[in-house]
Amino acid sequence: MNSSGLTPLGEVVLIKVKEDEKEKVTKGGIVLPQSVTEKENKANIVAEIVELGELAFEHLSPDTVREAQFVVIERYAGRFIVGRDEKVYRLVKDTDILAVCQGEWEARYAA
Repeated sequence: MNSSGLTPLGEVVLIKVKEDEKEKVTKGGIVLPQSVTEKENKANIVAEIVELGELAFEHLSPDTVREAQFVVIERYAGRFIVGRDEKVYRLVKDTDILAVCQGEWEARYAA
């Protein structure tokens, strides 16, 4: 189990948004979207896969998408949730993931 305490089910993927891309959480647990906290409005967001649901990406060959990879998702995809570790995560459907970052793109976000 991951440190969030969340296990995605079915075709759902648990992702962690990069620190500079994530939404802010108030002390009361209210998630403020980045559009409220910053003026910059990006169309897509890069996030790291934390855990895959058992049916996620079953239509693709094995290891095409796996945990710890960085992926591109649409800005408003999925649901926000605060994990047991107090970090902000998103639960998204596998179809909301637009691309997998590879090569120099992956290295850029892994740093």
